[in-house]
Amino acid sequence: VGNFYNTIDQQMLPSQQAMMLDSALAFEKLVKNPKTGVKSKGDNVQVTWDNPEQLEHYIKKLQTAADRLSTENRKLRKVHFQISDKVQELMSVDLLRQQQRWKDGLMDIRHIIANLVQQGFASENMTPWKSHWDRQLYKALEHQYLMGLEALNENLPEIRVELTYRQQKLQFRPPFEEIKAKYFREMKKFISIPNHFKGVGDGGPDLIFPAIIDRNGQNFITCYRKANQLFTRLAAVEDQFKDWVVLGAIDLDQFVEDNLKELVDWEKNFRALKGRGRDAEKLPNVVKVDCITVSTTPVKSVIDDLIQRLFDALLNSLRKSINKDVSQIDGFVSTATETLSQRPQTVQEIGEANAKHTEFMATKKEVKPLFDKAESKNKLLRSVAGGGVESLTQLQSRWDKFEIMMESHQLMVKEQVEVMKNNVLARVKAFHQEVEKFSARWHQLKPGNDALEGDKETLDKAVAVIKEKRQEFVEIEENMNKI
Repeated sequence: VGNFYNTIDQQMLPSQQAMMLDSALAFEKLVKNPKTGVKSKGDNVQVTWDNPEQLEHYIKKLQTAADRLSTENRKLRKVHFQISDKVQELMSVDLLRQQQRWKDGLMDIRHIIANLVQQGFASENMTPWKSHWDRQLYKALEHQYLMGLEALNENLPEIRVELTYRQQKLQFRPPFEEIKAKYFREMKKFISIPNHFKGVGDGGPDLIFPAIIDRNGQNFITCYRKANQLFTRLAAVEDQFKDWVVLGAIDLDQFVEDNLKELVDWEKNFRALKGRGRDAEKLPNVVKVDCITVSTTPVKSVIDDLIQRLFDALLNSLRKSINKDVSQIDGFVSTATETLSQRPQTVQEIGEANAKHTEFMATKKEVKPLFDKAESKNKLLRSVAGGGVESLTQLQSRWDKFEIMMESHQLMVKEQVEVMKNNVLARVKAFHQEVEKFSARWHQLKPGNDALEGDKETLDKAVAVIKEKRQEFVEIEENMNKI
């Protein structure tokens, strides 16, 4: 017991000595004032070796008090090391991303302390012990605070944003300035944690934790520099998609019409568009910029729509070009077919028909390549759209008919010349017969010399006959000229 009395202060943790003050004072009082009872006169009885019974009773009381003091000391040391484990655990708990674990750990420590109060330990005697743990919590808090400041831009609570394309420009939703404001609010919230950290003490104006902010103010410069770098990289996300949405700022139909003229133009653009579509599928759905997560799904939907619109514009332009070629070819074929189907009836018409045939041959050399181009365009249209311009197929049969008519036109003209020749011979023969008949009638009916010597009535009849025959002769001359 004497050895315990002399060494008990060495067994106590310095910060817990005040908590054991009541028990220690009671033990010390028992050692220094070993009263065993009171006489009738009220005088104390001192324990001596001459009274073994009293001595034994006194030793038992000392032993009981010593055991109680040892038990309390062991209990407090055990609790102390429990709290030590929890504080050490907090040293490795991320203050930025696991704030709830910090709150839970701190609450556990407070519950442990509260349980001691319920077990009879005076709260006012715990001040040194609580101060000790506040200093340990200060170390843990400052360590994680510094760790958090170093990676603040990466570990702040996730900020979700979307990249969209509206009003012909790329935009963030929420707007860029709102994202910055939210980021700096979260950063300020973390930086001010020491101001709101109460530890396990009784609070009050003398908290030690706010000093962490003052001691580490130089690290805030790094935080703001990294924040600026973060928003520079966030703005660069837009640059990654600018080339993809440039088509949204132009009239696609007019653009295609102005720039695509030849078959090779459509072929190149369809190939390029197909490759562009594959590349668009590889664009990321999410871009991570430290603590900011950018969803690109809205802008990717716009890109897919622009690609589809360009594809439709290419199809419409190609179909329109084919129809234009078909219209031009059809106009030529219709005119030529109608002209070639007419049979010349005169020498003049034969000359005109031959001239038209020569003209059509020259024009055909110009139109045939156009027809071949239209067929090539239509083949491309079928390959990309699954169907072509049906009127071109119908035009093919008309073109074949036109070529047949061109080949047979000279033969038809020759046949027509023979027909006309036979007609002329027949008319000449008929003319000769008519002349012979006229001559016979004239010799038969012409007035004789005696008509000149006759009366006026006879002369009038003779004149009438001459006029009639003269008219017939004029008609014969006209027929001759026609022949």
